[in-house]
Amino acid sequence: MLSLTHVPERFLDSALDTLSRALGTNCCWVQVIAPGSNKLILSAHQGFTPYIQEKMAAMDLNHPLAKEIIGAGTSVTIPDLSQDGHLGMSMFAESGFVALIAVPIITYRVNGIMGVVYRTRKRFTKDDSDLITAVASIIGIAINEFTSPKPTDDEQRTKKAPSPAMLAEKNEIKKPVLNKPENITGKEQPPVIHSDNGDEYKEHLHKMISFRNAHRALHHK
Repeated sequence: MLSLTHVPERFLDSALDTLSRALGTNCCWVQVIAPGSNKLILSAHQGFTPYIQEKMAAMDLNHPLAKEIIGAGTSVTIPDLSQDGHLGMSMFAESGFVALIAVPIITYRVNGIMGVVYRTRKRFTKDDSDLITAVASIIGIAINEFTSPKPTDDEQRTKKAPSPAMLAEKNEIKKPVLNKPENITGKEQPPVIHSDNGDEYKEHLHKMISFRNAHRALHHK
């Protein structure tokens, strides 16, 4: 069941506070659909009397307001609650409230209802409706984020770590190609190529020959 454990109370209260300050409402609320049932959970509210809270907490998807907003996905505007009782919101009129507007909370589907109520007759403008709808959309995104199942630690490690088959394919070890050995005789030894055939090399060669001759002479003494 979706509750304030999943959608932090501070977040919803902050959203309703913002809405109240922006529109000067006397009462507002958020209801969300309980997963796997036709129940509506009263997740947050401001300005409710105990009587209104009891009535709103008992609402489900069969309620006329829920059918209109969640079933049809449309907004509901009631400028005078005393003249419009077919949506089952008489508890507000009985408590002295006059005007109401409620919109669907939508992400990729309808998640619930958000509404505001006034104690005076109100002619709702498009700006009012757009602001309420925008706040409802933010709440819908938050509900989806907070209630989506999070991957376990094992699932995260499995997702990040490549499989052994992928590693084997990526790091395939290729056998070294060895040249065929050849028998090289002394006569077939490749000639030594000197990088310098100038006077400097000749002088070096002369010094080496002189050194060997001197060493041989000392050895035979």
